Amino acid sequence: MELGIALPHVGPVASRANIRAAALAAEALDYDSVWTLDRLIKAVDPKTPYPPTPDGRLEPQYDTVYEHLSVLTYVAALTERVRLGVSVLNLPFYSPALLAKRLATVDQLSDGRLDVGIGVGWSEDEFEAAGVPFGTRGRMSAEYIEALKALWGTDPVEFHGEFVDVPASVFGPKPVQAPHPPLYMGAFSGAALRRGGRLADGFTGCCAPAAAIVAMRDEFRRAADDAGRAGADLPTVVRCNVQLSEARITDEDRPIGIGNWQQVGEDVEVLRDAGIERLFFDVTFDRANTSLSTYLDLIGRLRGLAD
Repeated sequence: MELGIALPHVGPVASRANIRAAALAAEALDYDSVWTLDRLIKAVDPKTPYPPTPDGRLEPQYDTVYEHLSVLTYVAALTERVRLGVSVLNLPFYSPALLAKRLATVDQLSDGRLDVGIGVGWSEDEFEAAGVPFGTRGRMSAEYIEALKALWGTDPVEFHGEFVDVPASVFGPKPVQAPHPPLYMGAFSGAALRRGGRLADGFTGCCAPAAAIVAMRDEFRRAADDAGRAGADLPTVVRCNVQLSEARITDEDRPIGIGNWQQVGEDVEVLRDAGIERLFFDVTFDRANTSLSTYLDLIGRLRGLAD
């Protein structure tokens, strides 16, 4: 199983210097990938509440969030080997033509190292800020995926749909990766998993017990099979949001990464035994992550734990 880390582009540890140090440390520690997330605003009085965490640190961490593709572009110039990912990009927020251009550019500048996690989004407040209707986000996302693929295809490209119209055009650069950077669908609901199985190149899961993530992966693969695709050939990326405790947590609904060091190690083993291909650790919300030194200590210990 390939291992990665989330870059410190979120919360009080986020800074240019720390992002740089973390990217270089990831390569030195032999991690396989580095990752970002997509958060537009932190609403003061949210219409859609933020997901709770055991120690209540989720909302304060979102005061500062560096934009994900800008961070990956910066890190592309600093690194040579690690893959560069976002998990997940809220697809309805972006013009497909502009997004296709940005993603292809990052893939070119990184020499084909980009991975793209995509989702429909969940925050009504962010949709309002982005000027995008919340109720059509599922249909928009499905069409946007098709538009991205069309724009990355052989010139001249053209696409006409309910939400997107691209006239016959020459569109470059094309991505290094053929036919395009892998698109991993983030999904929890049955409808989203079925959509991903039809359209995406893989599944990405998080914020659930290990067994639940494996079950969602399996549902995604069945949907791919039903769409005439080989579901078993579509890989999975798992985000492991690490929040360490001194004592063992006994809650049977404990999401992966939440618990003591032994439990985090057990989570890794369950996912590895289930054939999960890729996993990355995000220590953004761990109470110990208050400086670059603690961040580096945590990712170093996690690398050893997962070996």
